[in-house]
Amino acid sequence: HNLLITTSRNPSKNTIGLAKDLSNLLPNNIRIKRGNIKLSQLFNICKTRKFESLILLHESAGIPNGFLLHIFTYNISVFFSIKKYISSIDMKKKRIGLSKIEGGKSIVLSENNPHSNNIFLILTKIFNYTVSNQRKLNIVLIKKDKIFIRNYIASYNKKKLIETIPRLELKLIKIKLMKNS
Repeated sequence: HNLLITTSRNPSKNTIGLAKDLSNLLPNNIRIKRGNIKLSQLFNICKTRKFESLILLHESAGIPNGFLLHIFTYNISVFFSIKKYISSIDMKKKRIGLSKIEGGKSIVLSENNPHSNNIFLILTKIFNYTVSNQRKLNIVLIKKDKIFIRNYIASYNKKKLIETIPRLELKLIKIKLMKNS
């Protein structure tokens, strides 16, 4: 597994739901309940178990509002704010398809500028599928500091794409190069 996904210490149902949705979306991950694990312990767990990346979800007043993505192989931390999140619960209400299909294809599109190119490199690291599934497609669009993520599965009998969970709109807040430890 390349990616560890976890939450704040005492997450709300909404944040737990986002952790589950991200776990279904991103390849090669393990989702854990953080509990009383300190941040330094979390980083040590990642290093000793050779995780390449860590996603730590944040919330305010029970609403997920951002996450830290730390990529150990690049030694950088990136903070994204969550501008819009449509969860699996919201999708059920709208009767939009749900999917737990492993593997898939990702298309990451970016404007051609240095800022967007940096985000492109970061996101292609966590959307890197080792198992290919022809039915699942993730589309990530990067426009300046905004990221739009949509997910689809192919419906063979109707020959169309059906949107699946989650739908995310993110904004890049900060990219920080970390000191070697």
